[in-house]
Amino acid sequence: TVTATDEAGNVTTCTFDILVDGTLSVDDTIFTEASISMYPNPTNGELNILAGTTTIDKVEVYDLSGRLVKRVSFDTTTYQFNLNDVDASVYLVQIYSGSNMVVKRVIKN
Repeated sequence: TVTATDEAGNVTTCTFDILVDGTLSVDDTIFTEASISMYPNPTNGELNILAGTTTIDKVEVYDLSGRLVKRVSFDTTTYQFNLNDVDASVYLVQIYSGSNMVVKRVIKN
């Protein structure tokens, strides 16, 4: 149960249950932001993406206004991604593995 009170003294309460479904074992694939490495960051163009033992299916790069600027599909755990054709800025990199997706940020110099 969470209770919140604003500056005017109004109070509201919300109750919820947290359900943890399943347990992790050595057979489970963990695909999180921490399991993906991207370097160098900032980059001048070449960006390496490493996913350990997880296979990367697709990478999409979006600018900060949400416009898709690059999409590449492949089937590997390591990929060297070329950002030479995009302007210097901050980009969001969406990395897909099966039905899982992780978003990381990269700075292009």
